[in-house]
Amino acid sequence: MNRYYPSDRGCCSNNPCGNRPSCGPNNCLPPCPPPPFPPPFPGPGPIGPTGPQGPVGPTGPTGPTGPTGPTGPIGPAGAGIENASAFVPGFPYAQGAMVYYDGGLYQVTRANPTGTPGTSPDYSLVTVTGPTGPTGPAGINGATGPTGPTGPAGINGATGPTGPTGPAGPSGGATGPTGPAGAAGPTGPTGPAGATGAEGPTGPTGPAGAAGATGATGPTGPTGPAVPLNALSATNVGSQTLSSDGDPATFDTNQVQEGTAITHTASSSDFTLVDAGVYRITYNAVGTNSSSTGTVGLELQDDSTAIPGSESTATISTTSNVVPLTATVLVDAGAGSVITLNSTEANTTITNASITIQKLE
Repeated sequence: MNRYYPSDRGCCSNNPCGNRPSCGPNNCLPPCPPPPFPPPFPGPGPIGPTGPQGPVGPTGPTGPTGPTGPTGPIGPAGAGIENASAFVPGFPYAQGAMVYYDGGLYQVTRANPTGTPGTSPDYSLVTVTGPTGPTGPAGINGATGPTGPTGPAGINGATGPTGPTGPAGPSGGATGPTGPAGAAGPTGPTGPAGATGAEGPTGPTGPAGAAGATGATGPTGPTGPAVPLNALSATNVGSQTLSSDGDPATFDTNQVQEGTAITHTASSSDFTLVDAGVYRITYNAVGTNSSSTGTVGLELQDDSTAIPGSESTATISTTSNVVPLTATVLVDAGAGSVITLNSTEANTTITNASITIQKLE
């Protein structure tokens, strides 16, 4: 440790009292002051580079389901005579709807069509209604195809059992006395075979042989007559008000009438099912209530009895608003049944009414 000496001697540097002659072991003064403390630490250094990004945190909980969107528009109606109705200019038909116009049946090719059938590309001609032609004569029968080759013979059945031995013939005369035995002669030739016994019963029939190859298909016979169509479609484009519950609608025009199973007099309400059987009945109409708001509705009746599943109703929220009324049912009807389309609510006004009845069996 360094020590501190008077100013004329200075501070010993290494030895306790320095290396001067005048310094002695008793001349040492208190030790030199300790060296100064090291300078204070410098201030913070520059900011280091940014560390790597930490891992992605867990996904948060799924938010609540949003509200259900509005109901989409009604899809286009399928093509078919039971959906056909008389053409009404300016009516917003759906794509695929079927309409009658000027003796022809047309299909709407796009929603909200413009123009008229026959001149506007928004309508496609399906068929032109004409009178039913006479039934053509039946064609001659086709020639019978050649017979196929005979199949191989089946295997032989098992041999039947041997029949019983026939009875022995009668004996000759009385046996004479036995003579002395002679020397044994040579063996004689074998005698002839005895008579064949009676034929045994026939054994069981063996299994059938494999079927022969199928012969070539004969020519196709003539086409038979077409299945007769029994159907009737009638319309009433104009407005008619069914004042009371149960009033029937009338139809002034028979658009299509095929066969004799269904009859209807134009401008009347009754459709008579001449034959018993299963019928498909479809009706369409545009309904409104010109005097008030509320419910309007239609249903089919069989001899004044409501047909289950045929009712169609709608609510009029604003006076003179229009709503579609439509239904299709299958009816197992008796011969002579009378079908009508009747109101289920008072003051039901309808336009563009149509009904199609077809006998299925």
